[in-house]
Amino acid sequence: MNQKILMVSSIPFWPLDEGNKTRIYHLINNLKKCGYVIDYMFYDENGSNDIVEMQELIGKDHFIHLIKQEKSRRENYLDRFWRFANIPKSKLESYVLTDGFFTKELGRGVKEAVAAKQYDIVWFEYYFYSKALDLISDNYFKVIDTHDVFAYRDKNSPKRMRTKYSESLTYLGERKVLRRADLVLAIQEQEETYFSRLLKGTNTKTLTIGDFTCENHEEGALVRNRDFCFIGSDNEINVSSVTWFIKEVYPWVKERMPEARLILAGRICRKIDCSDEVIKKGVVEDLAAIYHNVRVVINPTLMGTGLNIKAIEAISYKKPMVCTSSGSRGFSPDEKLFEVADAPQAFAQKLVELLADDSRCMQLINNCRQFEERYRSDNLKRLKMIGELYSEKRRG
Repeated sequence: MNQKILMVSSIPFWPLDEGNKTRIYHLINNLKKCGYVIDYMFYDENGSNDIVEMQELIGKDHFIHLIKQEKSRRENYLDRFWRFANIPKSKLESYVLTDGFFTKELGRGVKEAVAAKQYDIVWFEYYFYSKALDLISDNYFKVIDTHDVFAYRDKNSPKRMRTKYSESLTYLGERKVLRRADLVLAIQEQEETYFSRLLKGTNTKTLTIGDFTCENHEEGALVRNRDFCFIGSDNEINVSSVTWFIKEVYPWVKERMPEARLILAGRICRKIDCSDEVIKKGVVEDLAAIYHNVRVVINPTLMGTGLNIKAIEAISYKKPMVCTSSGSRGFSPDEKLFEVADAPQAFAQKLVELLADDSRCMQLINNCRQFEERYRSDNLKRLKMIGELYSEKRRG
């Protein structure tokens, strides 16, 4: 195959402490396995401390580091004006928020990279900078990996969190940015259906590629202790969700099983108060060491959209899991991969049962193993389809 891909993103793919980083990291590795050659253009907006690690992982010759320049006083003034001016929301989203993240320096960087290496495929992670696709020839095969649906995304979040979702679009705005691509990637089939309808009448195709599970994990063994874990970043959703669990659910668990222990890992530890009832591991390089030494994983996520990558990661480690309905999004109940409960007492009861019931745990472990094999195989087939769609476009 050996088709060359320029992947452009403002998201570092290392360390693997957030779901979007994990997705990008596994996409890169599995695209390579399918025979693609990957160059990664990292648009560094915040001064990443992990440049060296990313260069080593992908290879220095395949890593392009583009540093975002400070805006002028005039540009900052215009940003504030457009954000706060009394403009009808539809116009604001279709103009400012649709391409409001794009910068001319990124456009130049993409054009120069494409001219230097003559890639076959130009691939953007998220829609945020996709205006750059308009600056390059239609001879290239253009891909946008969506990660999520962004039309009216703010309406799916609590009011106090809506400032975190200012990138929400209208339907017309989302259609505008996605039709720039020859292929739009969805993370789950429900979203592909939505994108297909949104892009009806355009030449843009859609394809579902789920999140790749981690590789070389042990087959899944029953751990005979009473430890359970949550691993995540310190974003507001995670903090709110874990705080809810500690206050509303954990007391029920301790009352029924005093020896049960909650273990936290990742940057979430920075935002959770110290307590004798919670063991905080902080940021760890080897997540396997956490997963392999706990019996159960919890995912008490209170809100969110898209496929829940935390769930995919737990499945890949073949861990029994208890989650909320939000934590199970993207999966069919028929798969029977985890226990689901939303009320505090019900969540606690499901957790205690898994901590005590070996046969139920083994059933979930076996279900995870079967699901992972099928899911990984399907994703690899679809990655190879991208090359076929590229060749189809070239044949015209």
